[in-house]
Amino acid sequence: MIIRAKTKYLFDKFVLTEEQKRNSEKNIAEAEASKTILESAPRRLVLELTNACNLNCMMCGREAAKFTPTVFSLDWLKKFEPIFTKIEEVALFGWGEPTVHPKFREILAYFDKFPVRKYFCTNGMRLGELEDAIFDHHVDIIAVSLDGATAETNNRIRRGDDFEKITRDLRSIVAHKRATGGVQALPELRILRHAVKPA
Repeated sequence: MIIRAKTKYLFDKFVLTEEQKRNSEKNIAEAEASKTILESAPRRLVLELTNACNLNCMMCGREAAKFTPTVFSLDWLKKFEPIFTKIEEVALFGWGEPTVHPKFREILAYFDKFPVRKYFCTNGMRLGELEDAIFDHHVDIIAVSLDGATAETNNRIRRGDDFEKITRDLRSIVAHKRATGGVQALPELRILRHAVKPA
């Protein structure tokens, strides 16, 4: 198995611990040497919390296959725990919507015990009810998927979405950031846009 970061350098602006730095340097050196068995820990761990979703987007490949419903078991966190002081980032995303996992808040709280960046990709529909957990558990990066600059376009493509609710909740998170730490405070917000052919 080859485990290495997708990119050679992840997010340079985040400060690493000495243990993370050593692991990162070793991982990069092993990648440059084209090693297939690595001694270093991965720099990023991606966890798909569930393949369930609260939307039915027209371009989603989930409809093209028979998906067996999955829910990530928190028992796996204990199995991975020995590397959580070495890796740089835990990313929560996959086929499904991570925030619908019944223990999403608990997962954020768990990772807040370790020096890892917490990153999740979401359709944004549950941001409002999760705002307190996002700040209480120091989420670093949130990527929100949208498919239009207007509610009409976005909601037509992302069936079940509510553009106005999402933008309202994003404005609330930005206001919370400014009130607690200024514009540069975390979480860093990113908007993801998908290419969709006109219907």
